[in-house]
Amino acid sequence: MKQYFKVGMALLAGVAIFSVSCKKNVSSTNTPTDKTAELAGAIAMGFSQSLSAGFSTSLGSDTKTAGTTTIRTMGTQQYACGQVVNTKTNKTDVLGDTTRTTQGNSIITYMCNGFFNNNVNVDAYTQVDTLTVTDKGSKFKNINTVFLNYDVRSADRNYIFFTVTGTTGVSTFTSKLNGTITTESRKIDIGYIWTNVAASRDTVTGKGNYTAGKVDFTVHVVDKSSATPADGIATDYSGFITLAPKVNFLYITFYLKNGGTKLYLVNTLTGEFIEQ
Repeated sequence: MKQYFKVGMALLAGVAIFSVSCKKNVSSTNTPTDKTAELAGAIAMGFSQSLSAGFSTSLGSDTKTAGTTTIRTMGTQQYACGQVVNTKTNKTDVLGDTTRTTQGNSIITYMCNGFFNNNVNVDAYTQVDTLTVTDKGSKFKNINTVFLNYDVRSADRNYIFFTVTGTTGVSTFTSKLNGTITTESRKIDIGYIWTNVAASRDTVTGKGNYTAGKVDFTVHVVDKSSATPADGIATDYSGFITLAPKVNFLYITFYLKNGGTKLYLVNTLTGEFIEQ
């Protein structure tokens, strides 16, 4: 089980600020280290995985407990309009020297307000999903909470094109322990606001792709160690995501404290980036 910051950055690729404010005046603080490059890849990968990792050709067949990486698509009439499916997760696993506790709750409501909008065809759904995974070992403790609140609607009769609105996010805490004492820690909250994002799925592979829209984000980072003040060093960033013409690439724009911006072109599959 990999520990501490490597785990923390991997968890960033999931996507949860429960009260998100993506305003331009929430800009980066005047800290000696610019962390925008460090965070750009994680922001892009988390955004991409929260939608395109889980496109399905039918609604309901892939319903998972706390399925926080899956946007479902329509095509099979398995549920009635307004039907609610509530699935809970509560389990503990031992993975080598690590004890993992997983707790979650997923509420999916099947809707008929998409393309057909006729109170007969299920062509949309809402999903509120929360999943918390806690990994505890002798030398570390990591907590990752993922939150989704989606409204997904079909935009055509064949369930190929969709619109997505809502909020997603991830809150991660990674720490290094010496006995019962936390010697170092990092807390990162990333929140996304989806504004009329358009998406489509490949009818052969089922994989999704973004075609239009904008997603605002905020990032709050707190680092603590023996070299920092007791409450740690906090850094805040905000910005927005726009789509690149090339599939699997996004533009990540950070607002800077001096009023400027910093732009990265990021590969959503690898996290590699180029500053523009």
